[in-house]
Amino acid sequence: MNKINIKPIQHLPKKIRIIMVLVTLLCIGILSTTIYNKVFAKTKSNSKVQENYTRTIRLTKNSLEDTVSATGNIESQETSNVTSNVEATIKEVLVNVGDTVNEGDIICTLDSSELDKKIAKAKETQTTSKETNQTNYDNALAAKETAWSNFSKQQSITDSANVAYQAALSEYQTVENSITNQQNLYNSAESNLQTKGITLNQKEGACLGAGYTSDCSGADTNSALYTEYTQAKQEYDAANATYKEAQTNLENAKSNSNYQELHNTMTQAKSTYENAKSQLDKLTESFSSADAKVNETYKVLNSSTSSSTDLEDLLEQLENYTLKAKSSGKVTSLNATVGSKASGTIATIQNTNSLKITFSIDEYDIQKVSVGMIARITSDAVDEELSGIVTQISPVATAGAQGSSSGFQVEVEITSSNSSLLIGMSAKVEILISSTDDVFTVPLDAIEEKDDGTSVIYVKNEAGEFIETQVTIGNKTDYYAEISGATIKEGLEVRASANEEEANVNESESFEMNTEVQGAITMPEMSGSQTPPNGGGQRP
Repeated sequence: MNKINIKPIQHLPKKIRIIMVLVTLLCIGILSTTIYNKVFAKTKSNSKVQENYTRTIRLTKNSLEDTVSATGNIESQETSNVTSNVEATIKEVLVNVGDTVNEGDIICTLDSSELDKKIAKAKETQTTSKETNQTNYDNALAAKETAWSNFSKQQSITDSANVAYQAALSEYQTVENSITNQQNLYNSAESNLQTKGITLNQKEGACLGAGYTSDCSGADTNSALYTEYTQAKQEYDAANATYKEAQTNLENAKSNSNYQELHNTMTQAKSTYENAKSQLDKLTESFSSADAKVNETYKVLNSSTSSSTDLEDLLEQLENYTLKAKSSGKVTSLNATVGSKASGTIATIQNTNSLKITFSIDEYDIQKVSVGMIARITSDAVDEELSGIVTQISPVATAGAQGSSSGFQVEVEITSSNSSLLIGMSAKVEILISSTDDVFTVPLDAIEEKDDGTSVIYVKNEAGEFIETQVTIGNKTDYYAEISGATIKEGLEVRASANEEEANVNESESFEMNTEVQGAITMPEMSGSQTPPNGGGQRP
């Protein structure tokens, strides 16, 4: 519903509204009596007087509000249920309906005697398992300490062997470097001897192939074969002499520098170090294995110390035997009696300090409403208007009879605090769609749209004529529109309808008494913000 308000009556305290209603009824009674006497007198004289007048309104500044109204019930924004998923006997109930509880407070306890026996047995089994696991861990820890001791000792031996090997190697390499020249001469002579030997073997083979002995005995001394053999033999003998000389020189150099002894010492030190390192590698593996065993037995011990799987499951089940509040608030329902079986919902807890109102809005109004809009809430239970805000709008309409839409569910959070409101009370909500303050308004019927797109109203001049006056249209509701213009001002008398025939009224003041009593009472003049959209004007 859309309307215009200057100071809506429903915004006033309830007591003041009652007084205003009584005063209004008294005024209507006095007015009715006056009219009745007037009509009765005219009826007696059988006079018939016709009076014509045009319905008008007086321009005054007021507020133009577009609202959507509905009625709903007060609910809690925070509701939680205490439920039981085990069918056990209720042992103790610690709350009553109406009690205030905090999240985590115990609502009731269930009989867990059978489960307690299972837990005790599981703990006993866990203790035995823990002792065994502790022994295994202690043994593994001792083995690791032994492995570490052996590893440490061998590490020291290996380090010493490595130091001795490095010293012998250094001394040997120093001597080896000093005889490098003799070694190179020896290597070169050895290589040359091998080459000459190959050549000589080839020539000896050629002699044999020609039918001579290997040294070409009997061959013509002037032949090429004999000459080549003789030259190869001479070169080989010379290379052999050079080789032997180099070998003698190398042996003398080694002998003079104690080379062989140093080589043997280095070789022995290397062998000792490699054996020590091999033993260290084995002890390293043993220590790693012992360390892994410690970690393994520790995990087993820690697991048995924390809880076995069976015991964990039982302890989790035990938690279900103590039913606690899931939120803070008041206990609004309780389905628990000592000695009875717990099943389903045991208690409902609602936060009475955080309220909302749920209602339905018709489909032709729902497009106007959006989350975040301000709302006004009134109820017969309170003497003041409360504030609220739209927090939720259902995107799906609720199905009505025969598949028709019965509206969309809307929730408004009540932001004002008021201890008088109770869950389940009925209340009226006005959602403020738009509001414009301190503006001139007229009924939509009073505005005429011209073919050129301009808008006019009809204003009464000093001669009593209604003159077209151009206006600019602002905000609109279903019944009223904001107007402005250069000539628009306070107090102008405007025709209530742009259609002259609809604005003119013929009222007969001579009719039967029973007709007068049934409904021909004219209400006092109303301001622009109170005028209904189809009438209620002034007489000229």
